[in-house]
Amino acid sequence: LWQWFAEKAPEQREVFDAAMKDLTEGVAMAALQDVDFSQTKCVCDIGGGVGTFAAAVMQHYPSTKGKVLDLGESVGQEFVVRGLEGRSESITASFFDPLPPSMLECDTYIMKQVLHNWSNAQ
Repeated sequence: LWQWFAEKAPEQREVFDAAMKDLTEGVAMAALQDVDFSQTKCVCDIGGGVGTFAAAVMQHYPSTKGKVLDLGESVGQEFVVRGLEGRSESITASFFDPLPPSMLECDTYIMKQVLHNWSNAQ
């Protein structure tokens, strides 16, 4: 998908990012009501786009750090929007590649709406 945006319709990437952010806001609110992240030291959202889910967890739990790993120019933008740069990391990479060493700092990993895009062989 990112390659398509880069090659065929780069102006549509912002629309896609906004749509995913809006969708994730609701998912994050529901998760924060039902899941106890209070023991989480560092949450990592793999394939997390602009970082909406991790940023929501970080705002709800001020001692929690966060990371987002995804492809594209907008990775982790939500950390900046919410003023969370001091305890966040944005990693531009594919989750098919070996994860960077800093990902080992995470104790909670989220993969939301990413696996359906890939075949079983991948």
